[in-house]
Amino acid sequence: MAKWNPLALKLLMWVMGVLLVMGSGLGFIGTSFFPFDTWAGVTASVAGVAFGAGVMIAGFDPAANVSWVRALILYAILQVVYQIFSQVTIARFDIVSFIIAILVAGLLIFLWPNRAELFMQSGGMKSGSDNHKGQPSGCPLFFCDAAGLARLCRAMTWRASGHLAPRGEGVASKGTCPPC
Repeated sequence: MAKWNPLALKLLMWVMGVLLVMGSGLGFIGTSFFPFDTWAGVTASVAGVAFGAGVMIAGFDPAANVSWVRALILYAILQVVYQIFSQVTIARFDIVSFIIAILVAGLLIFLWPNRAELFMQSGGMKSGSDNHKGQPSGCPLFFCDAAGLARLCRAMTWRASGHLAPRGEGVASKGTCPPC
C-alpha cells in the first residue's frame, strides 16, 4: 500500500482542487443576486477558484508544496468547524461537505510520508533576521528555515558568479549555498 501513497496523495489533491474550483465557480450564481462578499473589496468565488487551482497545481508534486497541503488541511478543519457552528446557530448542516472535509484531512495526514513535517515545530516560527544555523541574515523567511534552504540547495547550484549551473557543479555541491 505504501508504494501507492504518492499517487493517492496527488489524486486526492487534484480531486479536492477540482471540487474547490467547481464549488467556487457555482458560487458566482449566488453572488450575482446577493454580492455580499464584495463589500470587503474581494470576491469570495474568485478567491476559492484561485485556492482550488493552487491545490491542483500543488498536487503535481505535493512533497515540494507542503504549505499547500497544510492549507488544505486547514481548510478541511475550518469546514468542519463551520458546519458545526452553522448547525448550532441556524440549524443548517451540510453532511456532504462535513464528511468530505473529514475524509480529506484524514487522508492527507494518513498519506503524507512524514507527518511531523505537516505540523509546526516546537521552536515556533523564526524571523527572517535570525542568523540561525549559519544561514545568511538577509534571507527571505521562506528560505531561512532549514528545509527551505536545503530545498534551495538541492534544486539548483550556483557558480561563483551567481548564475545557474548544471546539477552537481558549483558552490552548492560543496555543501554551502550562496547568500540570498
